[in-house]
Amino acid sequence: MELGEGVSVRDVIERSDHRLVLDVVADADLTPGWLSVRVGDRSHDRLLAGYRSVDRLEVSPALGVARVGNDKTPPVSGVFTALGYLGEGEASIPLGQVPVRWSVAPWDEIAERDEDVKFAGVLDAASGIFSPAGAGPNPLRQYNANSVGNLRVTASVVGQEEVQDEAQLIVTVQRWNNPPLR
Repeated sequence: MELGEGVSVRDVIERSDHRLVLDVVADADLTPGWLSVRVGDRSHDRLLAGYRSVDRLEVSPALGVARVGNDKTPPVSGVFTALGYLGEGEASIPLGQVPVRWSVAPWDEIAERDEDVKFAGVLDAASGIFSPAGAGPNPLRQYNANSVGNLRVTASVVGQEEVQDEAQLIVTVQRWNNPPLR
């Protein structure tokens, strides 16, 4: 098994017909970019990339929707992922999921005034999963409003906090349309 010049395999963590998980170490002077991978008689030139830092981050989805829940309608979480890239433009190399820290803030002035961050739910800083609050009415909100929100979800690369991307998250009610009477 070879992972290209400057990369050594320390341990095979998992190996099956469809999956290979390795513990590797890269030389300090490794040139960032695609690494040539060879396992047995198979090889691939664009399967693994080496990098020192992430150049760009992309959060997905750009617009997420979560739904508060109650006894009749279960809540729906918002789930975000962050993909890192080496380089810019068409020649950029996708690195896959990279270690990030997640945070949430009001999307706009109205969300800030209504304290949507406080009432809409909780974003797990490690996983990017947003768990919505329970359905209202919420007596702690102005006008006993529901626990909805319009939020900005931000991912920051661990160790490179200046490399960020963000998405919008709408936390909505459990049912927003009324079927016609029959």
